[in-house]
Amino acid sequence: MNGFSFPARLSDRHKGVTIVSWLTDNLRNQITTGRLIPGTVFPATRLLASELGISRSSVVQSYDQLVAEGYLSARQGSAFRVSELGLADYPEYLKPKKSFALNADGNQELLKLSLVPGQPDQRLFPARKWGMAVSRVARLSPDSLLYGEDPFGDPVLRNAIVEHLAEWRGVDVVSEQVLVSAGSADGLQLCIEMLGADPMMLGLENPGYIGLRRHAERLNLKMQWLSRDECGTVLPANGASQPNLVVLTPSNHYPLGGAMTLNRRLEYINWSRETGGWIIEDDYDSEYRFAGHPIPAMIGLDDQGRTIYLGTFSKTISTDLRLGFMVIPISLVNQFRKKITASRTSVIAQRPMGEFMRAGDYHRHIRRTRRHYAERRDALELRLNEMDDLTFATPHANTGMQVAVLLNRQQNDKLIVEKLKEQGIGAVPLSDFFVNEKSTSGLLIGYCAHTVEEIGDLMMKFQDCLRDSQ
Repeated sequence: MNGFSFPARLSDRHKGVTIVSWLTDNLRNQITTGRLIPGTVFPATRLLASELGISRSSVVQSYDQLVAEGYLSARQGSAFRVSELGLADYPEYLKPKKSFALNADGNQELLKLSLVPGQPDQRLFPARKWGMAVSRVARLSPDSLLYGEDPFGDPVLRNAIVEHLAEWRGVDVVSEQVLVSAGSADGLQLCIEMLGADPMMLGLENPGYIGLRRHAERLNLKMQWLSRDECGTVLPANGASQPNLVVLTPSNHYPLGGAMTLNRRLEYINWSRETGGWIIEDDYDSEYRFAGHPIPAMIGLDDQGRTIYLGTFSKTISTDLRLGFMVIPISLVNQFRKKITASRTSVIAQRPMGEFMRAGDYHRHIRRTRRHYAERRDALELRLNEMDDLTFATPHANTGMQVAVLLNRQQNDKLIVEKLKEQGIGAVPLSDFFVNEKSTSGLLIGYCAHTVEEIGDLMMKFQDCLRDSQ
């Protein structure tokens, strides 16, 4: 069949993985690793179905998905072939065979594989659809790729963000409130600059985001650590000294997972009204909720206008895309306008991103990745449930791009991370996220960047490291 081979066996399919996903993932892997080169003719759907012992409709769905992603091409009446752009669209640096992992000092190390959280699978990105968006912008409004007409960001992108928030997060805002940023970290820094008081105190979740803690330390800011209970992040302690800003991850606590209860959210809104403090809602991966209805964004509950909402595109598209956004209360827009005189991030990706969203391709991408990530999360949890040494930090969270697990025997999580590193696997110890209290030993495991089969291989190595550390 002109170089076509398919070594995978149906018996190797993991429980809970659909036949279509199993076949699609394996064929995609054959193409991205170069085992099926451009021009390779795929067998007829009926023939491959017969050889594999599956239905023809499963093969048809798999082929159609690979055509949609740009891996296969087909013309009316001709066979499916590996696209000439199949490898060019997904170069080596987009494959999750090498990943940057943060070590304990916050520095990056290049490793072969990664369990680091927050890494999307860039192989799923619809590169051709993105290219079409860039092409439209270059043809119709080329100046927008080079010049920013508004310090708050490209108007097309800001309008698209407004529609996105209304549809996906139930948030009713206007484009004048939207400020395009270089991502969540940039948005947090800007909030500190704009709303800082003297003395400045931040209320930060503990455990919580390491990067924000390091940034606050560099600025010599006072910090009040906000612990967590069964309802979510605990309110600042009563007293004369109250934070000027609290930074929360209410839709999916980082790093432990789980959503803040509605009552606790309302308590925080009341706190902001009574103390004059501000709430920063970091909604970093709310697109990936795999069960139940979406959790309402806190900004949609805040009738006091004291919540600033932060969103990012890095979790859905690429961690290298320094593009995010903020939603600012109407009362603060003029204050931000006076101090911001230039765009916070490069303009070259802003209009294409707006066109990408306006055409519906961004939402289609989220829906497709959500299906894949749900299968991968199920596969990961199935493997983790088989390990006696682990428990889930927040069982049945069903949200987010990572899973926090606790080590039952209190093994040294940093030692396990070092053992994984020796095998070329990047990982993050859970204890690094804790401050000023006895740290909890565990790992924060990212899974989205890997197929079900790759997750199985990684979990075997992870289990070996657990066994060796006892």
